[in-house]
Amino acid sequence: MKDIGRRVGSDPSTVDGWKDNGWKPGKHPKTRVRVRRPEPVCGEPRMYRRHLKAGERCDVCRAANAAADRRYRLTGKR
Repeated sequence: MKDIGRRVGSDPSTVDGWKDNGWKPGKHPKTRVRVRRPEPVCGEPRMYRRHLKAGERCDVCRAANAAADRRYRLTGKR
C-alpha cells in the first residue's frame, strides 16, 4: 500500500480507505446536497415566464410582472 500511495502522491491511510471501499470512487468531500427551490406561485416572475411559455393567460402574473418592470424602470433595482 505504501508503494501505491507514493506513486499516486497520497497518504497510505487514504489508499487503505480506497481498498476498504472496494476501489470505487467515493463521494467528493465538498459535495453538497442540492436543495430544490419551491414551486412558483402566481404573481412571481418565474410563474409569469412559465405561463408565457405554455401560452396561458394569467392576469395576476401579468399584473405582477408589469409592476416589477415599472419598479425596475423607476429605481434600477429588482
